[in-house]
Amino acid sequence: MPTADATFTARRDALWPQALGALRGLIGQRPETDTELERIAASCAQAYADRPAELRALDERRLVTPDWYQRSEMVGYLAYADRFAGTPGGVVERIGYLQQLGVNHLHLLPMPGERFEPADLRGLGEALRGRGIALGVDAGPIEPDSFDRLFDEVFALANAGVEVIRIDPGKVPEVHILLIACRALLGIVAPGVLLLAGATPNPGSPVDWFGRGIATGAECQLAYQPTVPTMLWSALAEQDVRLTRLVLNAVPAIPPNASWVLAARSPADLDFDISNDQAAALGLDGAAHRSFLADFYSGEFPGSFASGEVSGRDPETGDRRIAGTLASLAGLERARSLSGADRQSETDLAIRRILLLHALTMSLGGLPMINSGDELGQFNDRSYLADPALAADGHWLHRPPLDWAAAARRFDPTTAECRIFSGLANLVEARRRTPQLHAQAGSRVVEVGNNHVLGVLRESPRGTVLVLANLSARAYSIGLHSAPWFAPGAGLRDLISGHPEERTVRMDPYQVRWLAELPRANR
Repeated sequence: MPTADATFTARRDALWPQALGALRGLIGQRPETDTELERIAASCAQAYADRPAELRALDERRLVTPDWYQRSEMVGYLAYADRFAGTPGGVVERIGYLQQLGVNHLHLLPMPGERFEPADLRGLGEALRGRGIALGVDAGPIEPDSFDRLFDEVFALANAGVEVIRIDPGKVPEVHILLIACRALLGIVAPGVLLLAGATPNPGSPVDWFGRGIATGAECQLAYQPTVPTMLWSALAEQDVRLTRLVLNAVPAIPPNASWVLAARSPADLDFDISNDQAAALGLDGAAHRSFLADFYSGEFPGSFASGEVSGRDPETGDRRIAGTLASLAGLERARSLSGADRQSETDLAIRRILLLHALTMSLGGLPMINSGDELGQFNDRSYLADPALAADGHWLHRPPLDWAAAARRFDPTTAECRIFSGLANLVEARRRTPQLHAQAGSRVVEVGNNHVLGVLRESPRGTVLVLANLSARAYSIGLHSAPWFAPGAGLRDLISGHPEERTVRMDPYQVRWLAELPRANR
């Protein structure tokens, strides 16, 4: 075992008892238990000794800015390496593209049946760090009786420069105990590295990934939030926010050292997980409402703008899940099949919907994640059906190879690609200069006097922001003269546009505003 220095000793003394308690719960009491624990301890010490000096320095910076992943500056981008740039090495040549968009976290996924070797990631991680972008990849999946191999893989990825490691829980019943151990061991070796939960626990709630009971805040720092995107798509189909307001206000709070990951479209598919009780609270039939949403986003409902496809069905309830890219679900694919004035007007509305969904995931609390291709408005890609390795999985409909010819059009203001890319980059920049959107800020849905307009209040010592989103194709005015969230007579500013606003706020179709009080000197 390598000679321990003062830093390692301090971390080990603080965190090994926590790791040990979890490890004993995993391994149990048997004759070889002590030997296994000694091997894990030795592996931990060796990984610390092997950690490059540059990454140790990064750990120290992360320790003095422990909320770095919760700050409004953080925006992520999710891509399959093969479909984005061919290989991890090829991604290096595309870093400038990510910088133009403004993202500072890149999460790369391997193709099915493949995995990244740490040696293949080292150069990419270094290149990304040099441009201020944190690299994330997946580890696992976890298999029973292979816990020590998972720890070794996590240590190797961390020492290759990976800063966010997604853990796929597989079918391990002790997954929460395992995550406690993994988090503690990483805290000894590489405290600047985060754990991202790979899927929703079943049974359980996504908030469980952050730790429960006395382990609250001791498991993953990041987990995908499935409820918010589900309810945004529901409100968009209904053009009504009442059910969304009810459901979002019931989302449980998370620990102060954790953050949701929010995507406008789930990396998997649209799963309309709205309970019968939630629907009944507004006089709706749950099964009928879920069926309506599936019909709407598969394009079967009369007047729907969407072009999704059914990707799965619950064998017990018959509820359907829907696959589709953000642009196809939001109406851009259908709009481009039209001609003349209809094509122009429907294209405009579809782009407004796309940017609305991005603006909401940027502001409702957490680390926003952009799915590759969504920044260009790419359509459903049915070419996966010709690939025997992919054809059985309908999710590949919304995982197209990045269209670099379309990306070249992002500078042409006459194109949809430019409107979406530049609009999204503007939202990223607006978020960056709005510290009130920190993940620790409270988030509650409020009534604003109009059931077509969603109001979400973000409150913290950093300040207050009222997010307004018009989920309909009509314009409305929202009166805020007596709103209790702002001082009487105070002027307002839209933090997206930067322009001052009156207390009666016009909301164009599918428009989003982030409203805050003007500084006193500007009133």
